[in-house]
Amino acid sequence: MRSNKIFHFFFAFLVCQLAFGQDNSPDPNTLSIDEFISVVRAYHPVFRQSDLQYESSLESLKAARGGFDPALQMSLDEKQFDQKEYFRYSGANLKIPTWYGLDFQAGLAQNDGERIFPELTPGRSQYLGLKMPLLQGLAYDKRRNAVQQAKQMVLFSNEERISMRNQTLFAGIKAYYDWKLWVEQKKLADSLATANRLRFEMVRSGFFLGERPAIDTVEALSQWQQYQIIQIEAEQKLLEARFELSNFLWLENGNYYDIPERVSPPENEVNLPVLLSLTQCLDQAVLHPKWKQAGIKLKSLDLEKRLKFQMLLPTADLGFQSLSADQRLFPAQVFPQDNFKLGIDLQIPLFFRQGRGEYNRAKIKIREQKLEMDILNAGLRNEIRKYHNDAAQFAVQVNIQTEATENYRQLYAAELERFSTGESSLFLINQRENKYLESRQKLLYLQAKSAVSAYGVSYAMGSLARE
Repeated sequence: MRSNKIFHFFFAFLVCQLAFGQDNSPDPNTLSIDEFISVVRAYHPVFRQSDLQYESSLESLKAARGGFDPALQMSLDEKQFDQKEYFRYSGANLKIPTWYGLDFQAGLAQNDGERIFPELTPGRSQYLGLKMPLLQGLAYDKRRNAVQQAKQMVLFSNEERISMRNQTLFAGIKAYYDWKLWVEQKKLADSLATANRLRFEMVRSGFFLGERPAIDTVEALSQWQQYQIIQIEAEQKLLEARFELSNFLWLENGNYYDIPERVSPPENEVNLPVLLSLTQCLDQAVLHPKWKQAGIKLKSLDLEKRLKFQMLLPTADLGFQSLSADQRLFPAQVFPQDNFKLGIDLQIPLFFRQGRGEYNRAKIKIREQKLEMDILNAGLRNEIRKYHNDAAQFAVQVNIQTEATENYRQLYAAELERFSTGESSLFLINQRENKYLESRQKLLYLQAKSAVSAYGVSYAMGSLARE
């Protein structure tokens, strides 16, 4: 009689405390998914690195615009030999490039000596002029192409920044839910291992009291040892998951943060993104950073084709300078109409083979890029379909598995109650317990996969880092 009371007390304790494998008391040392995402966004090195790459592209744009900076140039060249001044050339000029290929020039020159070049104006002179292409380079040239390409690179770098953050966040979210899975698995293994230890001690006590056969102690001990192994495996997996999660946790000062063992995810946390319809998700594919990068690359190739087209035109450059030799600081007529310098450079390839080859290559690259975009579009849309289908199916499976796990828990609890009254056996209890463990483990796995798939839809749409 005394033995039955002991069994009844201990098995009632196991039903209430161990069968659920959970402790609903509040724990301040928790890390929710929202808190984790905020920490990753704020301090992860990849986020800082992506900002630096974007800043680098802005500096590249600034450097490209430097091709249109005004330039001031000064020069001095003289020769004296055997007490003779052969020549002394000095001067300063200002060059002002413009966006439309027209370069303005203004300058002063001082040419002295006994043997200066005959085409130079002796003494002091000043000039104002321009230089411009008439055919090749008039509508488009390398300087303008460099600026336009740099602008496209800024846009490309911004999308690359979003893509890097998108991938890092999703990798971190997968690590978080893997860590959460094994925290729950470890709690479940601990609770069932404790339950089996208590059961073994009670069965052994019953054996010493002469109420249980010796084989029951072997049965109880074997079950306890099995759960000890499960407990150790869960501890090992949890340690690995904690290491992986720590890869995404960094401090404000840039130091790596190793998550303590006392920190755990909140109990019964359900905070998943809203699942849009498949049509709405597919419509968002055009906003994916990879797709926008492909479009930017296509635009860049089109600019390159536009530049290569210029090679199909003859080279014809016009240079004109209005000259003045007035020595006064403020002359009455600065640039007389009959004093000027005019020049035209003309070059016409006979076959234009280089120009035709470069232009055709540029067109081929555009066709290749369009084919790449077709492949990319199919891949992005199929990835959205995959994660959307996973999220929907896992949600259904979680609901079914939740009900199944509750049923197994009730069967397990009922079998414990029957065992406490002597109406069941250790074999049946172990069977019920193993089924409950399998069902509970599968539920935890499905919950983790469901959460990752829900975030995976946002990842596949490329919007995870934008949210």
